[in-house]
Amino acid sequence: MRTFPTCGELTPASNSPRWMILDGALLPKLEYQVATLGGELNTDIKYAPLLAATRWEKVSDLGPYLVTWSKEIEGWAHNIAPYRYGVIFESDASIDDLETHWKELILCKHSGLENNLTRLYDPIIFLYLLEATEQTRFETWLGPMRNLWLPNLFNQQYREAKSTSTTPKVLKEAFLNDEEWQSLSEASTAYTAWRLIQHIEEYFPDKLQATKQQTHTFVLQQLSDLNQLGQVNEQLATYYLNIICRLGNVLDEDSLYPEITACLCAPKVPLEQRLKQANHLSISLAQNPQDLVENYQ
Repeated sequence: MRTFPTCGELTPASNSPRWMILDGALLPKLEYQVATLGGELNTDIKYAPLLAATRWEKVSDLGPYLVTWSKEIEGWAHNIAPYRYGVIFESDASIDDLETHWKELILCKHSGLENNLTRLYDPIIFLYLLEATEQTRFETWLGPMRNLWLPNLFNQQYREAKSTSTTPKVLKEAFLNDEEWQSLSEASTAYTAWRLIQHIEEYFPDKLQATKQQTHTFVLQQLSDLNQLGQVNEQLATYYLNIICRLGNVLDEDSLYPEITACLCAPKVPLEQRLKQANHLSISLAQNPQDLVENYQ
């Protein structure tokens, strides 16, 4: 897996034009705000809704926009959706070529993406994909983009990806290979872990780590362990996190709570039922740690 350098802020603007992809779903009245700020700055701000002339045109105001970068517009977007507002990049390509490239990205094809967008304008999702792909495909994903900055919600910094190709690769048709498809799933899991931190803050504050980023790593590890039992939704992951926070690791053979382990690892019982039952048992065991729960079925 490739890695990209981290920076606390954007590098000074180069001679190449700088652009943003902003998420209309996170930035209310995006087009109005961009036009208003452009007028106030007396600057020619170009922008294009990327869902225009697609099957999602009727909701294009809630989709991604290609926008000329300015410090003021970036600052407004960051205040509304810190480190989630979109991505920033430099390119010498025309706005038409950039619009074409980004439409290919967000309309990317895969057997699990029918009637859905890839949301590669989400910086975490795009980061996970670029980390997972190999060099030739990396250059194709970047296309006309030279330098790309991806705000990282999880550490409040930016990841910087640079193209090394002398000639931009043309993305004729975007599709995901198996590794890239898996990376989208991992990005989704990372977001789930981030949201679950709030649950720990509210119900298990003693389990918080030294920093929020460390707590995120802790939750990710629990979700990885849970994945051994099968795929779950966020609600079922919350049940498992409750169990871990109350009792500690319960999946090891030397678990202090074999009744919980047996409940979770019963293959003939649906996973949802196992997690609900184990969550209920963990309450009793946490309140009465010396008790043995004999009838848990």
